[in-house]
Amino acid sequence: MSPRAPSPLRESGNGNNGSSSVGMAQVPTLNELERHYFELSEQRRRMSEMLDKTDRLMAGVRRGIDEMQQASTRGGNGNGPGSGTISSTGASPSVPLSSRGERREGMGIWPVTPSDPATRD
Repeated sequence: MSPRAPSPLRESGNGNNGSSSVGMAQVPTLNELERHYFELSEQRRRMSEMLDKTDRLMAGVRRGIDEMQQASTRGGNGNGPGSGTISSTGASPSVPLSSRGERREGMGIWPVTPSDPATRD
């Protein structure tokens, strides 16, 4: 479906009705109006879901802002980014990842150990 639904009214300048109807709008059929109404309701539902999701995201950001403000008013104990300490929320600090250039060829991400087929589930 295109991002913008066409109008149910359409121009009648296609040459089938003669020159007297050029530029005049035709009345849409019942099927066209019903299809247009359905498309509008689907678009409204999607927009409503997007607004709900945006509201949840904004609430989470607001909680984060409030927690950071509370932490800074409690004495500013250095729990900011890069301080290397565990924050008041119990999350561990972020750790920089090694660059891709340091990775050796053939080195797997997950260790591979031989398993005994008798011990497998």
